Amino acid sequence: MRLFHEENRWSSRQHTDHEVVVLPKNLQPIHGKIQDFSFSGMFIQTDADIPPLETPVDLSIQLKSGDTITEHRATAIISRATTYGTGIKFDDYNADTVETLSLFYDQH
Repeated sequence: MRLFHEENRWSSRQHTDHEVVVLPKNLQPIHGKIQDFSFSGMFIQTDADIPPLETPVDLSIQLKSGDTITEHRATAIISRATTYGTGIKFDDYNADTVETLSLFYDQH
């Protein structure tokens, strides 16, 4: 008998409070803070209304390199909704998403 839930992740989960903007297609942007992330997805704390599950979204993440702050994008889908935030999972590992995740992971 299992006493705990095993997660299917191919990278370790990292904790942070980095700001992010979730950009659902044809809906208002959602501002929040990334609570934890991995190369599979992330959980974002927000008080905003969450789009329906499986809604495609873009993520806008500001990253600092020296004195320069640049915006990076990643594509994902809404995979979970709670009263205090949303889970997203990455579903398209295009060049922008891979670069954003790699840079974000390196900074945290």
